Amino acid sequence: MNFKTNSAYIIGNGHKYCEDFACHDILKDKNGKEIALAIVADGCSSSLQNNGVRNPINVDLGSRIATVVARNLLKKMLKEEEITEDFKFSNIYNIFIYYLNFELWRVIRSLEVKVDVLDTTLMICLCFPNGKCVFIAWGDGVMIRNSEGIGTFYRKISYTSNAPLYVSYFLDPKKKDAYIKEFGTERIQEENVFFSNEKDFPSEQKIDYEFQPVFIETDINIEDKEILIMSDGSSSFIDINGEQISTLDFLKWFSQNKTDGIGFVERKINLLNRWKKKNDIKNMDDFAVAGILISN
Repeated sequence: MNFKTNSAYIIGNGHKYCEDFACHDILKDKNGKEIALAIVADGCSSSLQNNGVRNPINVDLGSRIATVVARNLLKKMLKEEEITEDFKFSNIYNIFIYYLNFELWRVIRSLEVKVDVLDTTLMICLCFPNGKCVFIAWGDGVMIRNSEGIGTFYRKISYTSNAPLYVSYFLDPKKKDAYIKEFGTERIQEENVFFSNEKDFPSEQKIDYEFQPVFIETDINIEDKEILIMSDGSSSFIDINGEQISTLDFLKWFSQNKTDGIGFVERKINLLNRWKKKNDIKNMDDFAVAGILISN
């Protein structure tokens, strides 16, 4: 099983600073086997930062910190693992979460910034050479799987309160308690399967997530050729009349622009920018995408 990774992000028309960030990498286990990594993060511009001032530059910093710290930690941890046929990331998931929180605390303390800087979502996708795929998400966003000859599977994570579960809430008990008191612990998990025969099979679940990140570990199907993760900016596109473009319609259009090889996500973003210009379309929110190409 072979992988290619890529990522890109664009600023929203309604923003002065881009608060999204994305990265990608090919990691290696102790025997040199390759592991694909894709990460996106979306900072919150409305969060109060240092001295109670709203500062989107700090939130941009937070999305970058969360992304880079997660990547570096996974790189270090997986270098010590042997990815055998029966390896499961779930066996080291709790250790990863513990050290991720520890490293995030260490970084923000060294930078002398408040924990509010980490008011950011974080989505991680890992593909392993034993055919396992892992998806972890703090907050909202979208995961897409393109399967050759079958169709496309979309999973969208959102929250009934429209208040995403940020990384910072796991570092500050007061922030966690205030969030639960105001918004509760219910999220919405929408799933849509778009088959090649153009039939949709939508479903929606409301889940009490008990204040935990989304964690999914599944098998990579032989038909799977591409996995994309993206921020909730996918729901922010509007047409020339100011009408919102259906999120599902946009995801179908974006995911079905076939691009292969090195820079495949960047080429999707270039196609997106041309489509926006041609049709007078705007994305009001920042939009970040990271992806993994799979070949056998």
